[in-house]
Amino acid sequence: MESALYFEIYPTRAIFIARILSDLGMIADLEGKHDEAITYYQKALAYPMQPAMEERIRSWVTTPFNGFGRK
Repeated sequence: MESALYFEIYPTRAIFIARILSDLGMIADLEGKHDEAITYYQKALAYPMQPAMEERIRSWVTTPFNGFGRK
């Protein structure tokens, strides 16, 4: 099954995958690996999500997540 069709049928799963990828990016940022984090954030942004979540992830691409907000 093509991935686009899969996520049309199971949209909730796409949200979970995006959340997991963004969480992995946050962990990488906390470990000081921002280049690795950006890769996870970009993968997460490929999935459909709520606008607020997308805005937050896009902000971490340019400003590393540090657990408290922006550095």
